[in-house]
Amino acid sequence: MDERRPHKHSPVKTVPLERVQAVLRSAVNGRSVGLEEAIRVLDCDAHHANRVLRQMAEAGYLEPADILEGLFCWQLTPNGTRLALEPKRKRIGRDKVQTIISELLARAKVINSDPNRLQRITLKLFGSALEELDDYGDVDVSIAYMRRQLSDIERERIENTLKARESKSDRQSFTKLDDTIRLGVGCQQFAGIFKFQT
Repeated sequence: MDERRPHKHSPVKTVPLERVQAVLRSAVNGRSVGLEEAIRVLDCDAHHANRVLRQMAEAGYLEPADILEGLFCWQLTPNGTRLALEPKRKRIGRDKVQTIISELLARAKVINSDPNRLQRITLKLFGSALEELDDYGDVDVSIAYMRRQLSDIERERIENTLKARESKSDRQSFTKLDDTIRLGVGCQQFAGIFKFQT
């Protein structure tokens, strides 16, 4: 039996989630949706639009609100607001997540095995990629840099190697090697948490 968790957002019986999101985004002042908005967005008759709105309420996206100008309307719930505001980004499958993780691990191994680097890195995977889902929005990874424990002679050798590979503008921009993180030929500083997306 497949014990995967359901999608991040609950499905609605008769309408794809993209259409549900479009209805939610049509909310007047970002708060209320009525029959008129559903008819326009779904391009359907009032009976079908009413059924979809009720199904959206069952899924947790809408809740009864008020009667505005003689018409019943729905109010977005916190889940409805989250779905409405979620970016329109293509989600990725488990295979793509595994590919991203494998590529990151391969890059980390190259960095950590290079004797001409002053730092070593560790990666920490977190978020939805640790779970078995049908699809994912991104791969969350934190990257920590640590200075290698080197003798003064070895550190000076690596610094000289790096100085020989960098351009004149790099040398003018970054004069204190101890305050920068050097990766490859140039100099790039990395800090914090990265979200790798496709």
